[in-house]
Amino acid sequence: MKYIYLLVFALSLSILYGEAVDWEKNLPAKHNRKVRYGATQIGEESISSIIIHGPAVIDRVKILETMEVNGTLNASKSQVKHLIVNGNLSGFELSLSEVKINGIAQLSSSTVSGTITVFGSLNSHECIFKESIVIDSTETFFNKSNIQDITILNNSSNLITQKVYIKDHSKIIGKITFKSGIGEVIVSGNSTVTPSQVVGGKIINKD
Repeated sequence: MKYIYLLVFALSLSILYGEAVDWEKNLPAKHNRKVRYGATQIGEESISSIIIHGPAVIDRVKILETMEVNGTLNASKSQVKHLIVNGNLSGFELSLSEVKINGIAQLSSSTVSGTITVFGSLNSHECIFKESIVIDSTETFFNKSNIQDITILNNSSNLITQKVYIKDHSKIIGKITFKSGIGEVIVSGNSTVTPSQVVGGKIINKD
């Protein structure tokens, strides 16, 4: 109710003084997000928070709080604190904190400092994951990447073998846990994973 009074007061000032009043600036942060519809491109801009309904392309963008994309996202050389993508993500040279992807995620030359959750496949190349990775997928690929812990979920009613590929000098610091108990870690390219690091699965060396 107090927001309605604020809006009425702001509109009254606009009518009284014949000037537009930027009343949105006085609303709480959660009411002050930018919302865009349809195909969106953003370049070299700093934004507090944004919601995009449609496909998006961002380049050299800094998102201080939350970015939510309901569609595909192609992102390069950008920083996002909290990223939510309900669609596929293709990212290059990104600096991310908390990430949730409902779709296919392809990351290269990027750093994720917080937890990343992916309901769909993940393919990383030359990436650093500083916290845990939670994923629900049949296949996951890591190339020349540094990883902490990986948890492989299985929300499907069909129990099938889930595979994690550790390739090209990738490094696992923590554990790889398969919740289904039916997992394979395929290791190649001078990567190293020990049996003690795999829970609910087995290691297959391809070197």
